[in-house]
Amino acid sequence: ATPYYLNLAPNYDATLTPDLYTDRGLMLDTEFRYLLGGSSGQLNYNFMANDRHAGQDSTDIARSINDGDYRYYLSFNDYSKISQDWAFHTSIRQASDKYYFQDFHSDLLSAKPSILHSDAYVSGSGTWWSASFGADSYQNVDPLLTDSNVEYKRWPRATLNLDLPLSRTFEFGMDSEAVAFRKDNAVEGNRLDLYPYLSADWGGAAWFLRPRVAYRYTGYEL
Repeated sequence: ATPYYLNLAPNYDATLTPDLYTDRGLMLDTEFRYLLGGSSGQLNYNFMANDRHAGQDSTDIARSINDGDYRYYLSFNDYSKISQDWAFHTSIRQASDKYYFQDFHSDLLSAKPSILHSDAYVSGSGTWWSASFGADSYQNVDPLLTDSNVEYKRWPRATLNLDLPLSRTFEFGMDSEAVAFRKDNAVEGNRLDLYPYLSADWGGAAWFLRPRVAYRYTGYEL
């Protein structure tokens, strides 16, 4: 493997690293980093166009993929400022198959993973509120792990949290979440979780009293 660094501009660059696997073929590791206005991020894409040994492992046990298959790993991170209160952030992880990390190393991950987590959210916050809307997805990349053990996708998920002062002593707040759980060949459903509360704050130099009255509602639709 030999890396080639490309200093494309002061605010973005790239690195290309061809890797030669004598039993499998040629892999290209690519990295692109950028700082553009209110956005910053990094894209990595490693791929082998023709893996000559994809159909068997080191002990020649047959797999669900075939010799000559296209193998890849994608990693993408981005943070973009939309406005003073709102931002978009995403982290995408995707592999071509569940045998990828068994066959290839990755400098992007400290240990061989079993599950790849991807998410994308728009989130915002103000003086007395915070909110988010997005989705979470999971991919099984462990040959010994069945897909039934993988977490449900949260597709989509929304949150709204309030912390509104009513006076110097009292405040109203609420934590809320609405999420749709999705999974192939499994029971799917939606969940709404609401937690409104009213709290007070009394205190002096050597004491405090902070009572709270709250109501919790959680509803499922399967």
